[in-house]
Amino acid sequence: MYVFTYSRTAQNFCKHFPPRRRDAHKYNFGRVLSICGSERFPGAAVLAARAAVFSGAGVVRAAFPRAAYAAIAPQLTEPILFPLPGNTQGQLAKGALEELLSACEKSDAVLLGCGLGQSLDTAAIVPELTEKCPAPLILDADALNLLVGKLNLLRARSAPTILTPHAGEFARLQAGVSTLSDPRSMSAERDSVRLHAAHRFAAEYGVTLVLKGAGTLVAHCGSPAVYRNKTGNPAMATAGSGDMLAGIMLGFWGQGLPARTAAECAVFVHGLCGDLAVADSVIAARSLTPSYMLDRLPHVLAEQEQLFRHLAEL
Repeated sequence: MYVFTYSRTAQNFCKHFPPRRRDAHKYNFGRVLSICGSERFPGAAVLAARAAVFSGAGVVRAAFPRAAYAAIAPQLTEPILFPLPGNTQGQLAKGALEELLSACEKSDAVLLGCGLGQSLDTAAIVPELTEKCPAPLILDADALNLLVGKLNLLRARSAPTILTPHAGEFARLQAGVSTLSDPRSMSAERDSVRLHAAHRFAAEYGVTLVLKGAGTLVAHCGSPAVYRNKTGNPAMATAGSGDMLAGIMLGFWGQGLPARTAAECAVFVHGLCGDLAVADSVIAARSLTPSYMLDRLPHVLAEQEQLFRHLAEL
């Protein structure tokens, strides 16, 4: 099959951000669940949940180990907090699994993995949730690392799945593409390998794959086309940027966009946040943080809504 890339303009994306109806209520815009964070990585839970809120999700629940409550709670005023049993490492304990599955059943989309940590407990939780979560599921960060060697679970899922690896995580998931994790390799050959590997993986496992990096790719099962994103800049290459992206994607997916559209819109908007942030003369590109980018998300979405209205009037 011939595989090719395509990109979109703001006019292609703004159609997914129409004004809200005057009689709308919060449940029209999705109930989403973020299962992220640990005592060591509370910021991942904060960034993901706040991004889901800012992206428009109606109800956001943030599940995390109780050991991280003191660090997470003061920074999350809008989401519903869902502290759960943890282990001695400050990560979710296996005993939290039943409550997590129950919460998944009440969600329109679920995010699993940002800052989760890797332990015997999370190594038991991630495969179980991947297999049994009945809601659309985004797998990121530690969830991906804990699925290495267990990818058949993806084929068994009844609901759609999005995976969001960076090059290193994708290399661990998929044997034979280790060249993708070498930052010195920026050749056209590497780009071709990246494109075909993403397409092949999405088709083989029946998922939507978001392969992050410069020119992030979105490959969707059943499609010969791979979206190549053109927004964003090198200043976004900082820890936490991916947590923000995953949260935006969670919010968009929970509002009813198809998996492929939610992924492409999230990548596009995430890049615009980074571009707007570095356009500010008050901050150096090397000083950019995910929190600073996240504060620009409402402005980026306002531009999309305004463009929708403008085009509708033509």
